[in-house]
Amino acid sequence: MFLRKTWLIVMLVALFALWGCSDDDNGGPTAPTETAFEYLAGIVGDLINDNTRTPGVIGVDDFYNAWVADPDDYAIIDFRSLDDYNAGHIPGAYHSTLPGLLDNLENVIPQGRTYIVVCYTGQTVGHAQVAMNLLGYAPVRSIKWGMSAWNSSIQNWNNGIGNTLPAWETEDQNDNLVEHDFPVLAGTPGPALLQARVEAMLAGGFKRVSYANIHADIDDYFVIDYHPAAVYLGNHAASGVPGHIPGSFQFTPYQSLGIDQMLNNLPTDQPIVLYCWTGTGSSHFAAYLNMVGYEAYSLLYGVNNLFYDELVVGFENKWNADTMAREYPLTTSE
Repeated sequence: MFLRKTWLIVMLVALFALWGCSDDDNGGPTAPTETAFEYLAGIVGDLINDNTRTPGVIGVDDFYNAWVADPDDYAIIDFRSLDDYNAGHIPGAYHSTLPGLLDNLENVIPQGRTYIVVCYTGQTVGHAQVAMNLLGYAPVRSIKWGMSAWNSSIQNWNNGIGNTLPAWETEDQNDNLVEHDFPVLAGTPGPALLQARVEAMLAGGFKRVSYANIHADIDDYFVIDYHPAAVYLGNHAASGVPGHIPGSFQFTPYQSLGIDQMLNNLPTDQPIVLYCWTGTGSSHFAAYLNMVGYEAYSLLYGVNNLFYDELVVGFENKWNADTMAREYPLTTSE
């Protein structure tokens, strides 16, 4: 009897092992359990949590000096309107739009160089950087403060600074976070899915909102303050940030938007608005969230638009045209 029981156990173990390794009904290997969302969130989340590539900015002086020394090392891509590009751009720069970026990279813009992406203020190009990094066009850097820093005749940043948040909050709202199901995405995990989602993100253009346009209905939005806790709570003396948008939640940079971090605290039935210092980083994060199935927007100009006068004079992330705008060369298109 003991031998029969032992033999039966051995047979059951063998059958379970065979069943677990068996092919599916179509004669192929067992289908992977990873979902399309998990695949994309893993790949793009790794990029978003990499502070060497996101937001991937370079100071205007550092770039100018390197570019003058060897201009052939760089491929510069300008994402402003064609009229503004024609009126004055960095010598040698190529014009592109977000929807036309991949075609231009394949057919117009030289490869094998360091890519420098620019726009008016350094915000739109966050979407481009995400796409280019994911598809292997690297390294990619954006000029901090955009073309507003390159030449003082281009002063879009002066139009973005403001004090649109007169009543801020310092209460921690993160105890009110709840867990949600992840978005459900169609498609098979793999490079073709990544390519398709990148193309869709670029085709959708720069996803942004201004605080002035949403403050009256702010409760309709899930707002993320993408700063360390000290900034969120108004305890960051170096910047002078007094607090945060009332009702917003604090997500720590490079530690919160991964699939195993706080991503399950994001709703799928409510638009998400992210803000940072300048709108540069939040452009990357909005692009990422839209790629993986959320409805997300970058808050234009970040804290520089919310409480500019509260920021410490000389703080590195406070725009100041007098000290930050240069007179570097522009060329026109005939």
